[in-house]
Amino acid sequence: MPRAGMRNLDSTCAALTLEDQAMFTVEGSCSAVKVGASCKVECAQGYVGDSVRFFCFKELASKGAPPAAMRLPTCRKAGKAIFEDGAVLRLSWESESCLQCLDSGCTASNAPATCTDFTLRLHSHERRWEAVGPNDMCLMVPFGDGDATLVKCKKKEKGASFWPNPKGNMLCTYNFKGGCIKPFSPLRKLGFVPPAEALQPAMMALETNKSATFVKEALSLQMCKARLESPLADDFWQWLLKQDPTMLKALFSTFPVTPGQVSLFQDIV
Repeated sequence: MPRAGMRNLDSTCAALTLEDQAMFTVEGSCSAVKVGASCKVECAQGYVGDSVRFFCFKELASKGAPPAAMRLPTCRKAGKAIFEDGAVLRLSWESESCLQCLDSGCTASNAPATCTDFTLRLHSHERRWEAVGPNDMCLMVPFGDGDATLVKCKKKEKGASFWPNPKGNMLCTYNFKGGCIKPFSPLRKLGFVPPAEALQPAMMALETNKSATFVKEALSLQMCKARLESPLADDFWQWLLKQDPTMLKALFSTFPVTPGQVSLFQDIV
């Protein structure tokens, strides 16, 4: 968990330090992040994984606390494969939640203790993977709307066979029609994050049929969630907020918004 010496400054957060210094590289600006700004923490040399941004909130600065993030970077030693034949993993599909499979049906769960353990099975001659759950049943994801399920393992069962994506960090169905699965990594709230009360204005507007107010409040929450979870730098967000409101509505209207949507948009522009 992050820890820092306490500094009583209202304009900046305290310096960020992490316990496992060997695994992470902390950006120099993390020593004094201004309120409303962020700094980047990424995997150190010799490790690979996604970077994470730590944000300085007014509440943190007033308490002399360091900036906060939703989670630490997920780093692994370079050259070490994510997926190994026989590995036992908890998996995510189409969300940041884990898959919980009871009998034949699977649902998304935010409680790590309820995650189902899957054993990865590689058919090396086909480079095809299976995710085997309870009772030697294979995970199958739908090609379209619907829930993930457990089915009898068959070679030609659509949605129950997976291949590595180009980056090698996910296993995906043929032509990505059913999406991808990946190791479940629970988000860990490090420090202060916006409280649940932030939902109240949007919910009250919805209950009173004030659609314009609901859209305004909901879009703000969507943008906040995307910024907290994405690795994009502050200058991109400053540029994004100056764009046409119609474009912002289109970008953040999908619920729940994912940081990948914003990263893809940055790549396009």
